Amino acid sequence: MAPEFSTGSSPWRRLWKRLTGGKAMQRRRQEARRRLVGFEPLEGRRVLAATDLASILGLVFDDATGNGYTAGEEVVGATVNLYADDGDGVFEPGAGDALAATDTTGAAGQYRFDFLTAGGYWVQQPAQTVGATNLAADVSSLITITPTDVQGVAGSTVIDPFNVTSQSVSASNITTLTDASSVAAPEAIGGERDLFVELTSATGSISIDVNGLIANMLDSQASSSAVGNRNVTWDGVDNDATALNATGLGGVDLTSGGADQAFNLTVAANKVGGQVMLTVYTDAANFSTFTFNIDDIDGTANEVVAVKFTDFTTAGGTGADFSNVGAIEMDLISAVVGVDAQLDLVGTLAPTTFTQNFANFESADLSITKTVDTASPNVGDNVTFTITVTNGGPDAATGVEVQDVLPAGLTFVSSTPSQGAYNSGTGVWTVGTLANGANATLSITATVASIGGKTNTAQVGASDVFDPDS
Repeated sequence: MAPEFSTGSSPWRRLWKRLTGGKAMQRRRQEARRRLVGFEPLEGRRVLAATDLASILGLVFDDATGNGYTAGEEVVGATVNLYADDGDGVFEPGAGDALAATDTTGAAGQYRFDFLTAGGYWVQQPAQTVGATNLAADVSSLITITPTDVQGVAGSTVIDPFNVTSQSVSASNITTLTDASSVAAPEAIGGERDLFVELTSATGSISIDVNGLIANMLDSQASSSAVGNRNVTWDGVDNDATALNATGLGGVDLTSGGADQAFNLTVAANKVGGQVMLTVYTDAANFSTFTFNIDDIDGTANEVVAVKFTDFTTAGGTGADFSNVGAIEMDLISAVVGVDAQLDLVGTLAPTTFTQNFANFESADLSITKTVDTASPNVGDNVTFTITVTNGGPDAATGVEVQDVLPAGLTFVSSTPSQGAYNSGTGVWTVGTLANGANATLSITATVASIGGKTNTAQVGASDVFDPDS
């Protein structure tokens, strides 16, 4: 007696295939019936399953120079809030507009909000101090995400377009109950496609045909009395359709560094009862599955299904890591006799993205005035210079330095700063921080050591905040 196993379980079906073998062969299916019309091109199709493949993301940075982002200006650890608009187009945080999510910028100064449904959104940077950086409150304009936007856009990875390499397998109660085929398919992920069919009913026949009787399509037929398992596997080049190489793809990143978030495939059946099960492996111990019903049964194959990576269920170990994929399986499942199906697994989907950066361009207009208590001193007299630095705003100035080097013929005696410290050797007055509208003063006393006119100049030497006049 053959061992019992679940027809819906990819690992058990793989064990069954290893136990029973199954010589690979190329066979045209015996029935040329057409229960379904061919698939249309993808353009213009409606994505039925994707309702939240939209993202808002951006960069928080301190634009010190006012010329846009420069490496090193990113702000790490800034809080960014997402609010859902209540429909009036007016930003009302905590009143009409509900807080939808909060994120904190990472090492690159970036925030991100994923899986957003259609609607209006506001992105808010609340007033906060992050390290030495003061961020003023700021909010985006209204961002509108449409029902079309949430369907996502084509991702970076093509799994299999079924449009180059032809291949077929078939099984029946008259010939063989199982059939398998492994062929090189440069257009498919991993460079090879494996097909497997197994008839589980007492009579009938089932088949899978790729890019054969129907061009650019995977077409699977079951006779009116047939039930069975139909499987497509992408597990790298191993020339073996009966054993799964769970790491054969070598760790493919289906997320493309986090940009892609879902599978995108087209599918149709001729009657109720058909299902598709996707299984993604990182290795033999860690894999995840997702099963969905084939709802399009009207003979017009125009259903595009988006299956988010986050919708998968852990089926082994800790589940699949979609950034480190070793194999992908697709099973056509049905407990109903005579279910035909056609499928075009296109690849991955990425969200429609909206970008909102917060530049945090700060400017502080610093100015200096300087007076002397004696305009015509004699040699040996002391004179006192008073330097005043003022911040005309609009933002606070940090890291302010003023330079005043005494000219030849003046000998330093003392200095009195209202804040910070003055170094008579370098002539640098380290002022520090000046709030908008604030000023600081420095008095320098020196002795006139020689005759003749003397010119003493003071200027702003440094500021961490952009000074439009410097």
